[in-house]
Amino acid sequence: MGLAASLVLFVFIVSVTLPVETQAQKTSTMNFSVSNAAPFVGTVLCTIPASFSEAVNYNVTCNATLTDANGYQDVAACNGTWFRATSQKAGSQDDNVRYSNASCKLDGGSGNNVNCNCWFPVRYFADGTVYWIGNITARDGSNTLGHNDSYPGVILTGFMGIQLPTSIVQWGTLVPGGTATTFNSANFTVANNTGNENQSIQVQGAAATMTCTPSPTGNPVGNIKYWTAMGAYTSGTVLTVSYAQLDLSSSNNNGWIKNRQMATPGTIENRTAFWAVQAASGINGTCVITVNQNVGVGTPAI
Repeated sequence: MGLAASLVLFVFIVSVTLPVETQAQKTSTMNFSVSNAAPFVGTVLCTIPASFSEAVNYNVTCNATLTDANGYQDVAACNGTWFRATSQKAGSQDDNVRYSNASCKLDGGSGNNVNCNCWFPVRYFADGTVYWIGNITARDGSNTLGHNDSYPGVILTGFMGIQLPTSIVQWGTLVPGGTATTFNSANFTVANNTGNENQSIQVQGAAATMTCTPSPTGNPVGNIKYWTAMGAYTSGTVLTVSYAQLDLSSSNNNGWIKNRQMATPGTIENRTAFWAVQAASGINGTCVITVNQNVGVGTPAI
């Protein structure tokens, strides 16, 4: 009986001393930072009107594809400048040489690419017959910039035109063979430059004589004179039936009307002509003549 008890005890001791094994899982955290890539502006393409019209404003559009290695969503905005090549893109808005758009449109994003579309309402007198260039600049979420220009640019078509907004030449009643009128503030015409180049103004009598009714003879066109300042009849230039440039004096830009310069107050964009006449002997009634004013030929470069 003692032996049996000892065997049972032995089994019990072995069972409670068996080892218990445990396991644990461990993890490591890994990370990296992505650097910011500046947006790349692709080829800039600008479209101008196929033709231009006197005194009519027009639109220019420029567009480019923007590429950002951080994804197209990283491109925050784009802007553009349309500028005369010799004036550079930096500077304030100037209706003659520089137009800016700070709110160009981002359109059609996919992957790393998005389009930028810019438009510029351009005044008709923006400098013509010269190269113009379109610029597009892109900005990403980190305020990093990318830009490109539409070199070599395009030449804006030059066009010339004039408008005669003022014509108040009414000489009143004159004495035949008497004293001529003076160049005064009551008798003048004004010609505005409505093109985009410097130009001259030419004048011409439509006939060799002023038709006088009921007089059997007319007043010679040579009795009409014009000048660009007020003063005595003797200081003027004789009107002829051939076109002649309005003024050749150096004090009046050698007769040229400058292209309108909105950014420079006081710059001439028109030409005023004063008119005087002398009534010939042997005429009576009312005398009338048509005087033509036209754009000059061979204007200088701006």
